[in-house]
Amino acid sequence: INPTKTFSSNRKIYLDAMTIKALSSWKNHQKQLGKISFVFSYNCLPVTKTMLANSMKKHGKMAGVKSIRIHDLRHSHASLLLSLGMNDLELKNRLGHA
Repeated sequence: INPTKTFSSNRKIYLDAMTIKALSSWKNHQKQLGKISFVFSYNCLPVTKTMLANSMKKHGKMAGVKSIRIHDLRHSHASLLLSLGMNDLELKNRLGHA
């Protein structure tokens, strides 16, 4: 894991109770499997951008959808939050725009 490019790249991410419960349950499951220090792992190793991109490509093809890049998820996330009523300033701060 490498440090972020800039100090402003460090952000707090707020999670709802359901997400916290799911993550806690997952971490407890991982403890039973052995020492795994990464939330998102594959064979006890951290998931890399390449692994994620390949998985998205494979599952996208299986689902019959066009190629989706990891960065496209950022755009979908922003569009969803705007449609749910988040204001532009909150969204800008969440996405890390100056």
